[in-house]
Amino acid sequence: MKVEDDIKKTDALVIGAGVVGLSIALELLHLGKSVRVIDKDFTGGERTHIGELAFFSGDPVLANLTKFSRTAWEGAEARYEMETGLLPRGNIELATTPGRKVILQNENADSPREIELITEKEKIKEELGAPFASDVIAIKKEETAPVLSTQTIIESLRAKVKEQGAILWGADEVTEFITEEDEAGTTLQGVRVKSGEVALADETFVAAGAITGLLLKTLHLTLPLRPSRQHLITFSGVKNFSEALITHRLRRGHLVFKGLMGGKVMLSYDGLMDPMQATYSLQVDETVLDLLHTYTSANLFPEFRDAKVEGAVCITGAVTPDFRPVVGRWRGIQGLWLATGFAGRSYAYAMGIAQTLGAIMTGAMPNLNLAPFAPERFELDRWPRFQRPPSLAWSEQATFAGKAQFATQVNTTGSGPAGYMDNVNMVDKNKVDRGQMKTTDFKENTKGKIQMAGTKRKG
Repeated sequence: MKVEDDIKKTDALVIGAGVVGLSIALELLHLGKSVRVIDKDFTGGERTHIGELAFFSGDPVLANLTKFSRTAWEGAEARYEMETGLLPRGNIELATTPGRKVILQNENADSPREIELITEKEKIKEELGAPFASDVIAIKKEETAPVLSTQTIIESLRAKVKEQGAILWGADEVTEFITEEDEAGTTLQGVRVKSGEVALADETFVAAGAITGLLLKTLHLTLPLRPSRQHLITFSGVKNFSEALITHRLRRGHLVFKGLMGGKVMLSYDGLMDPMQATYSLQVDETVLDLLHTYTSANLFPEFRDAKVEGAVCITGAVTPDFRPVVGRWRGIQGLWLATGFAGRSYAYAMGIAQTLGAIMTGAMPNLNLAPFAPERFELDRWPRFQRPPSLAWSEQATFAGKAQFATQVNTTGSGPAGYMDNVNMVDKNKVDRGQMKTTDFKENTKGKIQMAGTKRKG
């Protein structure tokens, strides 16, 4: 498609102004490139997230990405001359069964970081601050795991890309990719937004999160990407909670607790393997709130019984069938780059991804190998068959409703990408049976302290 010759063309176009898109834009500006940023929600408001940079163990490829990105974040303040809100709060992971204790021990032995495994009850109490339930039998502590202030970093990134001369198109929605066909193949020239305006660039980076797959459909491209609705719940009335982040792995997702000012605690549940959260809807799932509140107070921290749920919001994560991001060029279309599929860990990976893409674009040698994240791994059927995220692949027995069905419909470990795409489309259409959601989803072991669904929240 030919476009007007007088439209200003930039070196790079970034679609999406979340932490990944803004980090890519800033790195390219730092390297001397001209950049335009487009985002339909670029309004300047606070975006809620935990901001953890901790590694959820299990996949060595993600371990390398996490380590490199953490190093990049630690050097970002000096590199870009901006405030990052990076704080060394530390991280504590809970073990609630003997099997999980063994897993934490093994991870501790293999880790190059300074990590301590604690099993003495008094020392656990000292580290956690708040009283804990008898189910907690061990903790793994990392003293200096950094955490980003998400409000600080988003505001800093926005201000810095603007200061560095980026063209910002806020409240704009991309409706069409503009391509040109010639003997050499297909070249992406830019995009058209809802208002009809056109943005042209030599290279286009799509960092639009879970909707990236929907955008690519306008190019008749299919990316095996499904949504995961992540809940962020704020509790008030929790005393003496640890300053460190507290993480806990369930069968269906990761829990992360972040202590706030004034006796408040934010709880994140990513629902990576929860079929009810495989949706683009941002409506809060009241059943999940009830179950998380009850589970937390019964199995982890009794003080949450009297805590009040002050607020809850949802954000959408993007999940691939191998639970690894999609980062790199799209094979066969010149000028198209992807940076998505972070499964709710966008803050943890953003700066490492940005600096790696910047190095590749400028012809430098990148410090991170992007081959495991290449988009064509799905087209060529060269992706590892993980039925569950490695960090949630517990070997001990645990039963809950819908596991086999969800794994088959959404993750398709035994068939090629075509079957996966069909199944993702099914999930997009919300055909998952609501009856699959039961209290057994949150049971840790045979004790099963939660007895009935829909238990009302306290306070």
